[in-house]
Amino acid sequence: EFRRVLFRSKVLSNYKKNANIPGFRKGHIPMGMVKKQFGKAVLIEEVNKLIQEKLNEYLKKEEIDILGNPLP
Repeated sequence: EFRRVLFRSKVLSNYKKNANIPGFRKGHIPMGMVKKQFGKAVLIEEVNKLIQEKLNEYLKKEEIDILGNPLP
């Protein structure tokens, strides 16, 4: 749980640094607004990374060879 919150805050901070929202200077956007605008995107990104990580672990463990990368 803590790892997930920490990861999410790091990703949100990264979005905050690069976000370009009218009325705010780049990198100076309130975190609440960043969460509102990008919260779902961060969650989707986190879930996709977790799925990819666990799927790769499973494929290595079971010694399954695949062609290309599986899509989550």
